[in-house]
Amino acid sequence: MRKKLFLVGLLIAIHLFAVPVWGQVYSNDDTLSIGNLQGMAGDSITLPVDLINTFYVGGIAIRISYDTSAFIPVRIETTGRSAGFELNGYNFDTPGFLRFVATSFQPIQNAIPPGSGPVANITMQIRPDASSGVYEFDFADVDSSSFDNSLSDSLGRELIIPIFVSGSIDVTALTGIDERLLTPGLYDLEQNYPNPFNQRTVISFTLNEACFVNLQVFDLLGRKVCTLYSGRADAGKQSIVWDGRADDGSEVSSGIYYYRISLPEQRTITKRMTLLK
Repeated sequence: MRKKLFLVGLLIAIHLFAVPVWGQVYSNDDTLSIGNLQGMAGDSITLPVDLINTFYVGGIAIRISYDTSAFIPVRIETTGRSAGFELNGYNFDTPGFLRFVATSFQPIQNAIPPGSGPVANITMQIRPDASSGVYEFDFADVDSSSFDNSLSDSLGRELIIPIFVSGSIDVTALTGIDERLLTPGLYDLEQNYPNPFNQRTVISFTLNEACFVNLQVFDLLGRKVCTLYSGRADAGKQSIVWDGRADDGSEVSSGIYYYRISLPEQRTITKRMTLLK
């Protein structure tokens, strides 16, 4: 039985990697979609690929286009929904395109059941010199017969072509708030969570060595709203909670704010967050 399951999984992998010649089904009930996010030049951002499926999925293949003037691909990963899949490969060999293939070699046990939610996460680095604008991420087959974006059923008998919904990242170019970027490997500033937020949000940063840190919040005009942390911080990860209040204790209004970490030698990085009330 184990050998049979392996062979079925191998068939799924071959079916997704190769140009298929039979068994294609176009579905109006299943959807692959890319998220819509916001980010600032210099940010690292994770873009989800969501799947709505009405059948048991045994394999996923995606090929997505992106703008090389604004983004550098970092990695593609499976998610909780696709945790039973083996990552057969992802590559960025063709500039402007990224490819991801994941299948299960135990398709009956590990197939994705009908439902909805992310099946892949794409991490992109927004270039420091990226211009402001909305950048599209599209499902892009090599040609009309290649089926580079497709799903396989759990037995590898059919290749399902779902509805595809493009996504985007709304990029904000760097302003006078932050003109120096992260020195790789020295420290990291994470995206606040949750974002957008209502009453509280958590901002985390990681240091490779103990040093003096300033963590501050600014409004869209670059005016300081509050200082969340100022002082010496130990190496490792630190998390700070912001309750949406200014330094004087007053509640700030809904809108977009920037948070910036500053370290010695004028090293800084800035990220954006949204407060909704």
